[in-house]
Amino acid sequence: MFNPPGSATYAGWAIPIATDIAVALGLLSLFGNKVSMPSRIFLTTLAIVDDIAAIAVITLFYSDGIRATYLVLSLLMMVGLIGLNKFGVRRGLPYALLGAALWLLILESGVHPALVGILVAMTIPASIKRDYADFAEVSVPLLASVTQMATGQGQFEMTEFLDTTQTLKVACNDVETPLQRLECLLAPWVIFVVLPLFALANGGVVLETSVLISLAEPVSIGIILGLVIGKPLGVLGMIWLATRLGYGTLLKNEDTRIVVGICVLTGIGFTISTFIATLSFSLESTLASSKASILLAFVISALVGLLLVGWGIKQKAAEAK
Repeated sequence: MFNPPGSATYAGWAIPIATDIAVALGLLSLFGNKVSMPSRIFLTTLAIVDDIAAIAVITLFYSDGIRATYLVLSLLMMVGLIGLNKFGVRRGLPYALLGAALWLLILESGVHPALVGILVAMTIPASIKRDYADFAEVSVPLLASVTQMATGQGQFEMTEFLDTTQTLKVACNDVETPLQRLECLLAPWVIFVVLPLFALANGGVVLETSVLISLAEPVSIGIILGLVIGKPLGVLGMIWLATRLGYGTLLKNEDTRIVVGICVLTGIGFTISTFIATLSFSLESTLASSKASILLAFVISALVGLLLVGWGIKQKAAEAK
């Protein structure tokens, strides 16, 4: 509405798409178990789908100069990754090597490589090698042997102890999916290294007088209203449509204010929204005002969302009495 097609700032149309999963869930967790598990799952699912959609949009609409040769080679790499999955390869190194090659080829093809992580993750096996009944059959005698060794019941050689623990380790690996192992391995690096560096590299909000004045410009108004009002209205509209068409039902005991508050929290799109802004605007002043707008929308969405959720929890507690 404020930045129509053909305007200099129309390129930022995708800025309000993403939801910052970590921040939105972190804020909702302030209420602990007072927010129902289905509501938390709903916000988690919505945020994940939002981010996947945002990454797909970045890949499709913020790429330029497509080179067909590299794109074909990247498709071959993707076929290779799918082949590893189909042939039951469960070690992470082959996926890492082909994934790195895929990233480089996608980058050289002119398509933005933001989608590569999702594509690689989709090919990593998410099934267990040994079912839980077999695991119990193997592990229970092994644990009994370890207990006997630990309590000094009988004489055991050190090599026997090592063989037993190694066999138990292999059995444990067989009931873990490669995808789970990779997630556990990467999670600390993502949380404590990748995300902070990403935020520092793409944040850089400069709160100068000129930037604050620019919050009244169309690009700033569009971003703020898109995140604070458009996003919750879109989510609420789809909830209404899904319930009317029979694809879902609202919890009978869930307060409407909590549902609306969760929808408002989806307006928190700081990291990916800022990243899209850097891809959208080359003019430094426009980029600075868009980042400030995203930050302001972040604060408004967080405060309003928390107030609504807190109000709903209070009302539910009062009704329960």
